[in-house]
Amino acid sequence: MPIRSVTSRFPKAALAALILQTAAPSPLAQAQTTTPPEQLQLSLPKARAMAIEAVRQGEPRLALGLARGLQQAAPRDPMLHFIEAAALEQINQLDLGRQAAARAYRFSKNPADKFRSSQYAAKLSFAADSPTLAQIWLRRSANHAPDAKAEEQIARDYRVLRQKNPFAFRFRSSVTPSSNVNGGTDAALELIDGVPTGGVFSPRAQALSGVQATLDFAATYRLASSKTRATTLGGRLYSQSVSLSSSARANAPGTKGEEFNTVYGEVSLRHSFAVGPAEKRGSAYGDVALGSAYFGGSKNYDLVRATGSRSWRLGSGTVFEVNASAEDRFDSRYLVNDARVYGVGASVSRPLANGDQVNLAVSLRDTRAKHGNGNFQSATLRAYYGIGKALGPTRWSLGLTYGIADYESYQVGLFRVPGGREDASVYGDINVSFDNVGYAGFVPTLRLRAGQKSSNVNRFDTSEVSLSLGFKSKF
Repeated sequence: MPIRSVTSRFPKAALAALILQTAAPSPLAQAQTTTPPEQLQLSLPKARAMAIEAVRQGEPRLALGLARGLQQAAPRDPMLHFIEAAALEQINQLDLGRQAAARAYRFSKNPADKFRSSQYAAKLSFAADSPTLAQIWLRRSANHAPDAKAEEQIARDYRVLRQKNPFAFRFRSSVTPSSNVNGGTDAALELIDGVPTGGVFSPRAQALSGVQATLDFAATYRLASSKTRATTLGGRLYSQSVSLSSSARANAPGTKGEEFNTVYGEVSLRHSFAVGPAEKRGSAYGDVALGSAYFGGSKNYDLVRATGSRSWRLGSGTVFEVNASAEDRFDSRYLVNDARVYGVGASVSRPLANGDQVNLAVSLRDTRAKHGNGNFQSATLRAYYGIGKALGPTRWSLGLTYGIADYESYQVGLFRVPGGREDASVYGDINVSFDNVGYAGFVPTLRLRAGQKSSNVNRFDTSEVSLSLGFKSKF
């Protein structure tokens, strides 16, 4: 049994603690029977002690009869349901045992009892070949962990379960007040290379403030695996809904937040495998995905994508990775989105001696569309610094992103922009996680992001300041 925090405590240690609480002599030798306690003329404390001792002595059916009989008099006594769970485990009725442990958890009043019963429910779920239920119960036990050592053990157990469970899930959510929820321009009058064209941007095309609510859910199922390779089937659903502020609605009458909602869904197939010497733990993967993107309630385009990646573990914990992708977008609402996108990238991540983490990533993309305005090359550089040491109840990280894009041919209405369109953007972000506050292993996060994009076509001069409240898993 790989869940050490569970197996090391149950049932012996927990039941021993329960016995010490009763301080009643064991009447087990007086009655090796499942006769209900009221017929034995035993007091409730003595009958309870007898049930505990029956579990200790390997007499599960006696313990089960006593526990269930006592539950008629005290149906919300968590100890009785815990004893029932232990007895059911001994006769290999694991699902029923897990249900009894769940009742013990529900009726427990103090954190110590809730921790013990949720850990036991996790153990029985895993033994019954239900690793997903075991993960859920481990997360519940995290709410009542008595100390940091117990929290660390839960995290280790959860990683073991993640490896054993063919199903894997990832869920992220955030609420983000932003000064620019629509990607609108900062300008009111249209300029190209600094020269007025006479055009005026509509209120809807200008930056509008509001709130973005994001949900991102992904699930995978491992189809096959060995020590060195795994094949998984995955799915992802991403949704971002927009609510305009009162000032934005006043500035752009008739404009609704749902006009800027985005939805993206995909299914994918991935094959991962180890590469190179085992001591270097190099790895690679290739995957294919089929997806659809929606904007403003209407389909934007469908896509098919192929991606490959190779990583190397170098000395001192440094990880170097390269990747490449090819994507075909089709059945598009607009010709600028009917395109083929090719990309390459590389990243290096290194832990520092003081526990901090540094990451540097670069990506290059080339997009070829059926409309000239969709043809461009871009480059993005991302630097990240994570502070390893907690600052009070928080952990901090910093990021900086710089990007450029070159549209060799760009047209505004009937006017062709001389030399094409050129964009440059820079964004910084500060991320804070509150690791001592959370629920079921999920902790709140804050992200402050600010930056701007400049262009010789000022429709694309944009700026944004946003503050996101989200949640992430500690393990």
